[in-house]
Amino acid sequence: MRHYYKYFTLTFLTVVFVLAAYGQKNILQKSIYFETAKFDLTTDSKATLNNLADSLKSFQTCKIFIKGNTDNIGDSIFNKKLSEQRVLATQQYFISNGISPTVFSTAAFGEEKPIGDNATEEGKQKNRRVDISISFTRPIPIDSSQFLPSIFELYKLTERKSQEFCINPTRDTVLRCEKGTIVYVKANSFKISNSCKTNCITIKIKEDFLKSDMILDNLSTTSNGKIIETQGMVYTEANDCKGNKLNLIKGKDLVIMLPTDTIIAKTKIFQGNRTPHDSIMNWTVSNNSVLTNFSLAELNICHDWLCGGVRRCPFFFCKIRLFFNKVFGKKNNRNRVSNPPPKEMIPKCEMLEKLYKDYGVKNLEDLVNAVNKPLLDSFQVKTIAELQDTLRKINLNNVELSYLNKTLNYEDFKFYVYNTSRMGWSNVDVFVDVKPNQMATMKINLKVAKNIDCKIVFKDRRFVIPATKEEKKYEFGKIPKGETVWIIAIKYDEGKPYLFMQETTVDNKTVDIDFKSLTLDELKEKLKLLDE
Repeated sequence: MRHYYKYFTLTFLTVVFVLAAYGQKNILQKSIYFETAKFDLTTDSKATLNNLADSLKSFQTCKIFIKGNTDNIGDSIFNKKLSEQRVLATQQYFISNGISPTVFSTAAFGEEKPIGDNATEEGKQKNRRVDISISFTRPIPIDSSQFLPSIFELYKLTERKSQEFCINPTRDTVLRCEKGTIVYVKANSFKISNSCKTNCITIKIKEDFLKSDMILDNLSTTSNGKIIETQGMVYTEANDCKGNKLNLIKGKDLVIMLPTDTIIAKTKIFQGNRTPHDSIMNWTVSNNSVLTNFSLAELNICHDWLCGGVRRCPFFFCKIRLFFNKVFGKKNNRNRVSNPPPKEMIPKCEMLEKLYKDYGVKNLEDLVNAVNKPLLDSFQVKTIAELQDTLRKINLNNVELSYLNKTLNYEDFKFYVYNTSRMGWSNVDVFVDVKPNQMATMKINLKVAKNIDCKIVFKDRRFVIPATKEEKKYEFGKIPKGETVWIIAIKYDEGKPYLFMQETTVDNKTVDIDFKSLTLDELKEKLKLLDE
């Protein structure tokens, strides 16, 4: 009897442990997000569902509850239907990945259960979601890190919006962007479908000059592991009337003019290799681009020369032509002698003329007007001739232009100019030569996770360097020793951003991380310290 009792007790305990190991219920909750008025799964959403589907296959049992939601834009009946479509799209994606149709329960709430403020874009984004709740048992321990959100979900929210222009694709067009970049689009640069030929095309342009902008757009300044110093980054995209991306036709390069205060001799043109916000950016040298430069003053002095007004010719013949033009009432812009450039500037004017001819720039008048728009507006004049007269009458040293949160003398305002044969990211950069004895390695005491990103931002140089991952920790290797830098670590968890930001000096040392929770607006405001 005693042996029977002992056997019964042992059996009972075994059953209890088995039930504890195999029968304990767990709850996993996850949300995916949608674009306005759409139920298509985004790339980020599919990545989240793929991770969940892979995990579900190892669960002992599971039940999946899918709840659809929308923001409050539009009719409530439409929103109810939209939330149903989002639920169905999510469920079908699970099923296509091998999950049994019998494990699902669903509900569609439309706009009835917001978790964010619909008065803000950030709040609306939170409400355009599907909530996934999974009740399951699993015989092996769960690695919770696999359910962490990707840091690229946060970068999609912080990504800066492009400036948009609707242009006639059959004309040469000059676009001036908010921070002074000029983009010249040649006529018939894109192959457009017949259904969109009578519509304008949308040109999207983004300028990244400030270090805070580069962090928000998840940009960095490395080329195949080497440090490069940026003079400015530009993103371009073209879309037809249906939203399809367009590529440049061979021989129809964009011409880009990038404002700067200093021309560096060894700069090169780099092309960015990634989509706008996801993955680490890697820049590669573009061998198809030609980079040169000019100053604003040079462009204006050479204006009449470039735009067909002044040319060198024997004095006698010029005078004869002007006489006959006057007699017959003809205007000959090619031989107009007003405002000729000084003799020492003629070689520069000829160089600029050849430059624009080589680039295929024909609409020079609009280009010069676009470059000079701040000056035209400032002096309340409408033409370059009026601007030239005004500038001759004043002390040019007192003329200042706004450039990247600072003021710059008119004579010091310059532009890089280059061509690019493809849309996307381009960048004016110079390779940085750091000697081995000038390098240091900084270790970050932080475990690598897919919802964390680390970068180092140099205070007095335009470097933004991503961390490498060594022994499951973040590390900055082979960086210039003794320089003042900001260590930036960003985490995204439970729909909230977290930031660590510390100023320090580069040396062989380890930095401890202490994250602080912020709102998106607070994160953006805090990062502006990088631009001071």
